[in-house]
Amino acid sequence: MGDTLHPGSLHPPTYGDADRADSTRPDWILLDFRAYFADRRNATNAACKTRNGKEIQVTFFPAHRPRVSYFCVHCHGVEPSGFMWEPKVIATGGDFVLLCVSIGHHYAMVYLTLHEYYVYRAGGSTGGPPSLELLPHPDLYYFRGLQIIAALRDDSSGFFRGSSGFGQYDIILFHSEDKVWTAKDVFVPPEQQQQHCSIEEEGFWHKTSKVITIGGKHGTMAFVDLWNGILLYDVFREDPKLRYVPMPPQLYPSRKPNAAPSITRDIAIVKDRIKLVELLKRLPDDEGKPQMSLERLFIGHPTISLDDNDIVYFMTTVENKAWVIAVDMRYKMLQGVAEFGSERTFGIAPTYTQSGISEHLNMSPGTESKGNLKRPGMQLFGSCSKKHFGNSSVADVDVEAADDMITV
Repeated sequence: MGDTLHPGSLHPPTYGDADRADSTRPDWILLDFRAYFADRRNATNAACKTRNGKEIQVTFFPAHRPRVSYFCVHCHGVEPSGFMWEPKVIATGGDFVLLCVSIGHHYAMVYLTLHEYYVYRAGGSTGGPPSLELLPHPDLYYFRGLQIIAALRDDSSGFFRGSSGFGQYDIILFHSEDKVWTAKDVFVPPEQQQQHCSIEEEGFWHKTSKVITIGGKHGTMAFVDLWNGILLYDVFREDPKLRYVPMPPQLYPSRKPNAAPSITRDIAIVKDRIKLVELLKRLPDDEGKPQMSLERLFIGHPTISLDDNDIVYFMTTVENKAWVIAVDMRYKMLQGVAEFGSERTFGIAPTYTQSGISEHLNMSPGTESKGNLKRPGMQLFGSCSKKHFGNSSVADVDVEAADDMITV
């Protein structure tokens, strides 16, 4: 195995029961970011040629939550040790997933030209088979960060991302019909920069930690800095501008701003609202009552359910074991527990994300989706009403009053 590959990546889980004929498929899943290396296939299997003419195949194994779904990659003629690292999910939206695959010695990882980008499209939406497509390679400048890319499906567009900076950004757009990349300079209006400037950073600062596809007729995307705010961008406007919406303040303000926000915060669109969850360091102790604790138990990486049910998923670890737990925040009840492969887990670092790809997967006959996550056009952002549940807080944000709060 290469120095950057984990031995556990050769041994995918044995579950993935959502693709069985006697099992209903989940309408959305928790999807592992990193692939496993295995020549395993089911009805979701799709293949194409790499840049060097090798056949590469991708297969998804959806599982019911709180289990984490996974995918396997196999490249004919290339051993796992021939990869720089495990193929990664860098964007997921609707019926497709954007993957980054890097073949070569791990010392070559600094050469961005060796990274290949593939689009996996599920066949369930159109009734056809799933497909895998190698994208033309973008400029060296593009895609330096894997968590600042968004996916948006349309006849004339594909993916774009924004780079971090003091109010100045680059939007990279892929036109799926012409198979070309274009770049556009955009900026946050000066008055919004002044209103939301950071004293610590000596100016306006935004570091994207998550991207949300809002969609609608303008193809709105949200680049989220979980500590500070959200940059909104309308892909389909003729002269789009960035709009900035501040995040609710931290419930535990002493946290360092350079700490990974996804360890304690998450944001997602649920139905017609944006939901935010934050995990507190400790329970409020207003009455001086002693609190029970498990010294070696760590919990973090909150992940909001895409169903409108106030369930939040957490990663928990005890020594060398890890689990994903589902907690009903409204009724303060544990809804489910699933073991997670801790051999590839680094503490509470984010290892999976929400994905609606399972709703579109063309799996075994007789399976049906339990719901429909296709979202109508929305506007952003409105009043915030916080609800506190024990040691975390869930904020519901109305997304229908955007124009009352944001000037374009």
